[in-house]
Amino acid sequence: QKAPAPEKRSPRYLPWISFKICSLIVMGSSIEAVDRVQYNQRGVTNQKWAVWCATISFIINLGVVMLHMNPVGSLFIVGTPKEGIILLIMCALWSALVAAISDSGNGLAVNEHGVVVFGNLYYFGWAGFGLAMYMSFSYIQTRFHIDINDQLDQRSRRLNLWAGLMISHLILMASAANVWDYSCAVVEEMRGSRICNRTLFALILGCVGSAFGIVVVGMKASIGKAPLLLESTLASLIFTANAYGVALVTGEQGPGAAIGNLYYFSWISLLFSFATMVRCSEAYAQRKEKRKEAANRAARMGGDEGSYTGRSRGSFTYGGGGLDAQSYAGDSRTYDSRTYGGDTRTYADDGTRTYADDGTRTYADDGMTYADDNMTYDMSRRGGDDQTYVSELSGRR
Repeated sequence: QKAPAPEKRSPRYLPWISFKICSLIVMGSSIEAVDRVQYNQRGVTNQKWAVWCATISFIINLGVVMLHMNPVGSLFIVGTPKEGIILLIMCALWSALVAAISDSGNGLAVNEHGVVVFGNLYYFGWAGFGLAMYMSFSYIQTRFHIDINDQLDQRSRRLNLWAGLMISHLILMASAANVWDYSCAVVEEMRGSRICNRTLFALILGCVGSAFGIVVVGMKASIGKAPLLLESTLASLIFTANAYGVALVTGEQGPGAAIGNLYYFSWISLLFSFATMVRCSEAYAQRKEKRKEAANRAARMGGDEGSYTGRSRGSFTYGGGGLDAQSYAGDSRTYDSRTYGGDTRTYADDGTRTYADDGTRTYADDGMTYADDNMTYDMSRRGGDDQTYVSELSGRR
């Protein structure tokens, strides 16, 4: 009797366990942060909201993991619409949670300058958000057999890169605006300072990058493509601006000098813009190569203009822009400008063919001569089944 086959676990079993650990750490850290820091009424409200989000998320995660561990319970959750609804709720909760803990006015994971002051809350918050998004994509792939990344790439080339560039610049813009609101706009002495000017630059950079991404993503989503020249131009401009922005924003006197959203998303935006620019350059080079090959084929067929000339009385001529001049006339052909390694070949239908290739080869109806290998086959002396071969090298017959 065969042993029973081992049970297959859900592809999201380990991510759910990791998600539960993140939820536990974020829940405990948010409670600790609320006890440690008290800000204005708005900050207190957002702190309570963060605690509630983390607590609800942990309770749901705990229940899902317990169902995954039970063979019977997993039938009610793995790959079912219930799991999809739960993941949708998790994405909504953790989007709000990440926004709350990264807000400079809430006193949770970052201070009023956007600098990380509570690492556990900040990093595990973003890790939980990433896991929620990853499991949502995994659920869509297994439930509906749709690969999100592949579908985006099939929908239009580089759509996933432009979407990532747009999202990273949106977060960069929001983070810079947050620092501006709670530092530069509040403290009179900081207005006009170097750090505030660089914060404003990061805010403008985020706006411009988001606008570029929205334009290209919108065109690709609506009509399936965007002009390659437009993509290349926008990608080059935003990469140049991001390279300059990283130097300013993450410099010693920049708002992103310390670890925080501005620091991370300045670099992430630069990487996305660089990858997009490289992909656009590759696509442009491939298109140029295809056009060159098409032009060469057209030149071989009918010149640069692809036209037929001199057609009359059953004969015609292909006139080729500096490549091959081929003429066909009745019973003879002449390839008068075709070059194979520096030799010219002439064909005639009267039985004589001449090849020039390292040596001279002559083919005739009554005999063949191979001169390049110093071997002569005298077919004219053939009689019956007897054949005579004369070698110029050895003289043997």
